[in-house]
Amino acid sequence: MMFTKRDLCGGSRIKAVFFDVDGTLFSHTQKKVPESARISLGKLSEKGIQCVLATGRHMLELPLLPGCGITRWNDYGVDIIAASGDKKAGIEEYLRKSHIRREETMAFGDGENDLEMLQYVQVGVAMGNADDCVKEIADYVTASVDHDGISEALTALKDCF
Repeated sequence: MMFTKRDLCGGSRIKAVFFDVDGTLFSHTQKKVPESARISLGKLSEKGIQCVLATGRHMLELPLLPGCGITRWNDYGVDIIAASGDKKAGIEEYLRKSHIRREETMAFGDGENDLEMLQYVQVGVAMGNADDCVKEIADYVTASVDHDGISEALTALKDCF
């Protein structure tokens, strides 16, 4: 099915963009957030678009808490989340409190733990370094974190903002 980038955005202007951290904002190759990603987030903020982190960390970095569940995001890392929640649930709550509609959202991710988040938002963007299953469900696949993927996607999808 053919669609324009405007159709992809559903005719709404994006008001909030959710970002996974590891492999999406943070480059493990460079051991930092690339400058292009920093600039891109700054440009979004200047336009009044909310930039929100949706992240998981290695289980050794976090204590296991009662009432929490575990979702794997690579062979060595997991998300520890409330048993009744995930990134999608976190986004739903954020949107409720922020009075932002789902149609006004975009998200970037690269791992299996990002699937529900990318499917829930209006525009789900998979990084070029994402797992194949993530790329398959994404609305848009961009370059990898090491090749300015966030900047590339935001430029390509500029009509959404």
